[in-house]
Amino acid sequence: MNKLRQGYGPGFSASREPAPQIPFVGLLLLSISVFLAGCTDIVRRNADERELAALFEQPYIDPLTRYLEEHGKDASHKEDLSRVRKERDRRCGAVAMRYRVTPATTSTLAKLERGYRYSCPRVVDVFAARVAVIDTSGQAAASSAVASVASMPVRINTEAAENCYLLFGIKNYREARAACESPAMQGDARSQYNLGIIFATLNDNAAALKWTRLAVDQGLPEAELYLGRMYLYGQGVDRDDRVALRWFRQAGEQGLAEAQYQAGMSYYNAKGTEQKYSVAREWLERAADQGFAEAQARLGEMYVLGTGTKVDGVRAENWLQRAAEQGVVKAQYRLGVLYNEGTILPRDETQAYVWLSLAALAGNREAEVQRDRVVRSLDAERIVQSQHRIRRIVEQWR
Repeated sequence: MNKLRQGYGPGFSASREPAPQIPFVGLLLLSISVFLAGCTDIVRRNADERELAALFEQPYIDPLTRYLEEHGKDASHKEDLSRVRKERDRRCGAVAMRYRVTPATTSTLAKLERGYRYSCPRVVDVFAARVAVIDTSGQAAASSAVASVASMPVRINTEAAENCYLLFGIKNYREARAACESPAMQGDARSQYNLGIIFATLNDNAAALKWTRLAVDQGLPEAELYLGRMYLYGQGVDRDDRVALRWFRQAGEQGLAEAQYQAGMSYYNAKGTEQKYSVAREWLERAADQGFAEAQARLGEMYVLGTGTKVDGVRAENWLQRAAEQGVVKAQYRLGVLYNEGTILPRDETQAYVWLSLAALAGNREAEVQRDRVVRSLDAERIVQSQHRIRRIVEQWR
């Protein structure tokens, strides 16, 4: 603007060359280019949203799988891929539920193979195991009495099954045991699973294994997860991390968040497999996306330390905060420390005080020590505001 004033304002001299206008034209063109580029991004994003909306509206699973394959390596589609993967897992889970009570015949298996092998291979594998009457863990076949239960036609007393679920849900195991026996003998997978848990609490590992296997034979993901845990800890079976991982993966493929977390931790800790942090992160993200707090905490820690990935403060903060808000003490402590240190996150004494206080309330002594240091840098008003926030967070847990 000074040059313009010199050329056209008071004291103008004809011998003085006017300021060149090209930079302003160039700036204008650059602004237009940036604007148009932004418009292009908006148009592209709108097109992506329309594609996703159409994808979710159509009833088939294979188009979801094809989308995942086509865009799987495109980092710009990460959020969309997560949404599509969850929808694919949900639909496969619905298929699994439908076929759990379907008679295990070769003709039905052939139909299942044709319709779902591409997108839901685990569902097909579970049904195939039922058809073949194969004990996939390599243990001895069940006794003839157990086998006869597994082969009985499904004529389940719904009222008895619901009574079993209710008593088990409120942990009245003594009455639940009696209530679950009839529907379990009739072939109800969840009643069988409930009995497996109940007998485990009674330290009857043989009965726990028997009923858990019957529920697994019908593809119940909770039973698959529990069988994996039995192998992980050697409960009623010889400890076998490889078999445990197999069941965690199988239950995880049906959308069970805790199984996805266990599979991720198997790869993280090299249990039953080589240590593969990238695979661990994939499984943990699937569980974390469903709100599984322990998976969120572990992911946050991986991004803090750069375990198998780059250190990323934004992602670390996101996952740790989501876990901390659910009451995971180690996430609260880590988040408080990060805010206090100001290394990969901007230093924020107020945030540090909030999260260290919550961890201290849960009994973390180191958090209490660090909180008492942080509070010295806060004035009375910020302390009061922080305490109000702490109360609001605690009230959400009630």
